[in-house]
This record gives sequence, C-alpha cells and structure tokens, in this order.
Amino acid sequence: MTTPTTAQPASEDWITLARAVHAEAELPFAPLVPLPNPASLPRTEVPTCGYLFTQRKRPVSAARHVFKRTIDLLCAVTLLLITWPVLLIAAIAIKLTSRGPVIFRQERVGRNGRIFSCYKFRSMYMENDPKYHRQFAREWIFDTEQSKQEEGGKIVHKLVADPRITPVGRILRKFSIDELPQIINVLKGDMSMVGPRPPLPYEVSLYRTWHLRRLDVMPGLTGLWQVSGRNLLSFEEMVRLDLQYVENWSVWLEFKILLKTVFVVLRGMAY
Repeated sequence: MTTPTTAQPASEDWITLARAVHAEAELPFAPLVPLPNPASLPRTEVPTCGYLFTQRKRPVSAARHVFKRTIDLLCAVTLLLITWPVLLIAAIAIKLTSRGPVIFRQERVGRNGRIFSCYKFRSMYMENDPKYHRQFAREWIFDTEQSKQEEGGKIVHKLVADPRITPVGRILRKFSIDELPQIINVLKGDMSMVGPRPPLPYEVSLYRTWHLRRLDVMPGLTGLWQVSGRNLLSFEEMVRLDLQYVENWSVWLEFKILLKTVFVVLRGMAY
C-alpha cells in the first residue's frame, strides 16, 4: 500500500501500522492502540514525506542521550585526528584513478525516520545503474536465494564482484575506509559512533512493522551487526541484532562494539 508523498495519510489501516514520532511531520491522528504480534503482519510500504514512522517500545532517558552524545563527540574527534593521513591518501587515490567527486552523498534514513545526507568516499564509477542495488536490496530483505552468493567458500549476503566498484573502491571497502567521512555525520548529530546501519529509503519501504523499531535510535558508523558477521548474516538476523542493541544498550556494550570494530577493520573483515 503506497501513499503519495504530497498527500496527508487517511487510511485507517495505515494509522494502525504507524504513528508519527517527529514533531515536524505534524500528522493529525491519535496515538495507536496496542498492535498484534508485528511478525504476523503483512509487509507494507511506508510513505516517506521526508520522514518515516516507527513505534517506540519505551522512552529513552535524557541522561542516556547526553552521555551517548558525549561519547560520540569524543570518539569522532579522536578518530578524525588519528585517521586524517588515511583520509588524505584515500581522497588523492580516488581523484587520480576515476572521474567524479571524492565524496559521495546519499539519502539515508536516521532516527525516528528522519532523512539525512550520508557522506562516504566514492567507491563506484560514476556511470552505474542504481536499479542494480535496489533489486538486490529487495532480494536481501525478502531473503530469497538470489541474495545469497558464494565468496571464499562462504555464503554471503552481498553483491559479489560488483562491476560498479572501482579498484581503489574495493580496497576502501575492505577496510571500511569508505565510511570514514561519516565522522562528519556523527559531528553533525545525524549519526552515532555505534548504532544500526543507516538504511536507504527504498529499503525501509519494504520493512515489516517490527523491522521499523531499528529506527528508534540513531544509526551508527559501526554496530553489533558489523562486528557479528556482517554480510554473513541475513537481513532478519541483522535486524534482531539491532533490536538487541536497542533494548540492551549499556556503556559496556558501547565500548565492546567499538573495540571489536578495531579488530574487524584491521583484519580486513569489514566488507
């Protein structure tokens, strides 16, 4: 079920599946009644209108927000100071080996469904068809056989030998260097150091209702999924890890994920 982006939602079914969680959306309907088991509900397309909608199981304390934001700023500044030579070398390599901008901007879905511009080092050729990834995302979310490919004797959930990726881009992705510009997103407050992977709007349009709960927190530069197998895991395994993080957040879990990320990146296991 799709709602035009310019119209106010009117369907009662739509209202029972989602509620507005951002004040700027200004959607005129009442809070939801308790839902049935979300896993039993059919898939639904969720209209964007600049914002997407999710359910929050419980409120997050202001103290947690302040503490986590402090950790984010300290870690982001430290990471920037440590990695600036890598950032410089990567930028030069991208500029000298392929046509196009060094930094790639892409719309992603953040906390409470807010759309933001996510920054990455460009790792693909300029002439590529976005339908290629859009189709794969559908297969991945629906967990079809087409989303499972073999690489190094293992079944992975990613596009293997993607022709859109440049030779330099493959190196950047192997060590997650392409994601370092997201430090800017962390400093801006769009992302956190740790959190769920920021999805694309067309991916969220395919979510089941219970998948939307991963949008209850800010997306992260790294997260439980990234250090627990990443592309070896299915989409629903990723979501369950995200919800485990949302429901069981602690200072120790935050630092544990950050430490494991260093190990994963240095071993080239990030992509």
